Amino acid sequence: MFWIMCFLVSYDAEKFHEVTAFLVLPGEFTSCSRTHNLHGNLADLRALVAANQKGIHLVQKLISRSATFDFEGTSPMMINKLNAPRAITKSAIIYSLRCMVGYDIPLNQGCLAPIHLQIPKWSILDPDDDAAVVGGNVLTSQRIVDVIMKAFKVCAASQGCMHNTTFGDDSFGYYETVAGGAGAGPTWHGRSGVHTHMTNTRSTDPEIFENRYPVLLKSFQLLPGTGGEGRYRGGDGVFREILFRKNLTLSVLSERRVFQPYGADGKGDSPCTHLQPVCDEIFDNLGR
Repeated sequence: MFWIMCFLVSYDAEKFHEVTAFLVLPGEFTSCSRTHNLHGNLADLRALVAANQKGIHLVQKLISRSATFDFEGTSPMMINKLNAPRAITKSAIIYSLRCMVGYDIPLNQGCLAPIHLQIPKWSILDPDDDAAVVGGNVLTSQRIVDVIMKAFKVCAASQGCMHNTTFGDDSFGYYETVAGGAGAGPTWHGRSGVHTHMTNTRSTDPEIFENRYPVLLKSFQLLPGTGGEGRYRGGDGVFREILFRKNLTLSVLSERRVFQPYGADGKGDSPCTHLQPVCDEIFDNLGR
């Protein structure tokens, strides 16, 4: 299907007779069959091509025909796990454009046709094939969206991180992303305690959480006043306290512990994230 779409968009969307030949070709080979719903397949393809062309038109309208996303000056690739392959930057761009367009345009490469992308080679956004990238999809992607939204003056920075939390032992493993606050805009307050941008993980109900795992959810609440100051305030973050009822291994992949989410137009920034693992009444502040 991907090859067919490339063919239609790259050459001529009206060449459906050649696509028809491609779909029925397998029927000429022994033990193979042609498509069982040719008319339905062609109708779907026409709809996809039309939607893609509409998406390109809406993006061009937003950016005045074309735009260059220039990431020159981006940090070199890092020895840690925050590197993000080019595909992540492209995904962040089309996500941001879809948010700003306000219509449900397709999520595919074709809608980026009016976009010129410049990313330095061997940077954190175009690393070597051997670079560690586990944090690129869940942390760096969020920061790219924040930067794009800032460039278009759409809204302030959101939590900028998915706050990945895992714990377990040899018998089980648990993974969750902790919510935060959404950035405010020119005419609206940000939402509090939500998963923003590319993360849509639902929190497990406390009753199920405690029943299935050896933990107690001691507290899960909003943190009032953490959304920053301004005429329109950003969403507040959350406080989540989990008590382990047995020895477990905890891993946290998060950000915003040093550089806080920024406000728009010079308005108030939000505070940084703070992590405080506690063992035998000893606090270990991982804030910086």
